[in-house]
Amino acid sequence: MIHELKELSQKEVMLMIEGALEVIVKNEDYFYQSGVDKKFSKLTPMGLEMVGKSMTALLPLLAVAHEQDLIEKAKKITFDTLSKEDVQ
Repeated sequence: MIHELKELSQKEVMLMIEGALEVIVKNEDYFYQSGVDKKFSKLTPMGLEMVGKSMTALLPLLAVAHEQDLIEKAKKITFDTLSKEDVQ
């Protein structure tokens, strides 16, 4: 049975992005953590590729969530404005 995924909120997508980056930073194949100075810490070539793949997958979800939030805010403003006009 195929289930539709619910639309994710901006907060949910940001948590996914944060989690993906945390996993990348904790993996030695993807991130070199310098014991000398943080300025020497860096993504490995595989890490750069993984960040690109992760963001390619997650940023469109964030864009959809952002758009949905704007639509909901516009609906609320419109409803509130119409409600005030009906009362007067």
